[in-house]
Amino acid sequence: MKTLIENILNNNGFVFKDEINGFHQENKSYFFIKEINSDILETVKSRESLNESEWYRAFLTQFNELCSKENFSAVEKNSSLIILVAAGDITVIEQLQSQILLIEEDQFYVKKYVIVYTENALEKNSGFVTNEQLQRAVNNKTIFQNILIKGFTQENEDYIVLLQIFIKLPFLALKFNEEEFITLGEKLKIKLEDHYTTYQELLSSYEQIENLDFLSEESESEINNLFTLITNDPN
Repeated sequence: MKTLIENILNNNGFVFKDEINGFHQENKSYFFIKEINSDILETVKSRESLNESEWYRAFLTQFNELCSKENFSAVEKNSSLIILVAAGDITVIEQLQSQILLIEEDQFYVKKYVIVYTENALEKNSGFVTNEQLQRAVNNKTIFQNILIKGFTQENEDYIVLLQIFIKLPFLALKFNEEEFITLGEKLKIKLEDHYTTYQELLSSYEQIENLDFLSEESESEINNLFTLITNDPN
């Protein structure tokens, strides 16, 4: 997984530097990578437990040393930590939501992005090298809609990993075809075609219809007008 993230960073103008054990872009923006497993992430219950975690303390020691160096002045203000979490089952994301949110909402020292993955998902995504390949894979409308309906499942674990990457890494963006995600009003207009005007008239008459007494003879004229509108028949 680390190799995949490193490729993505390289593809987007970030260069690895041994001196900082991380990636930089013209010494103005920095990304660091840390790898842990889901059992370790599960132990993070509070900001205090995060700060006491061995893996995080090790990172902060390295980070503070960099901040003290004159030639890395931007490190302190413009650094991000990508935390890769190895799990046996991708659905563990739902169980670890509180830990993930706690870490990502903690903006002390660096911005943090947590990405959960499985070895199976990593293997399925191993062939993606370029931004274009990754973009095509994440733009799979069928799988995306399946996740919206069914939620996170093992079946879609490879896509879930890609989705996390595109949602969380700030230099990437989901680029679905806008034509596939038209507004509800536009969908109604397409489906109703010639009846769209009638729909709008009925919608505008909603309050009048709601208050109409269908058992009253006095309402007969209004009822006839309503049926004329619905049938679109002037006679």
